[in-house]
Amino acid sequence: MGSAYYQGNPNVANEILLKAEVIRYYDTYGREIDYTKMEKLIVDCILNRTG
Repeated sequence: MGSAYYQGNPNVANEILLKAEVIRYYDTYGREIDYTKMEKLIVDCILNRTG
């Protein structure tokens, strides 16, 4: 999908990341909006294949 992800510090407080609209995958960071778009794409694909 072309989204950017960055290596970060796994010890940063969740509250700080939440305020910055950042999603964390342990020590990998990405923008929350990109994650939401990816989730929607996956759900759409699943629903279109089964429905």
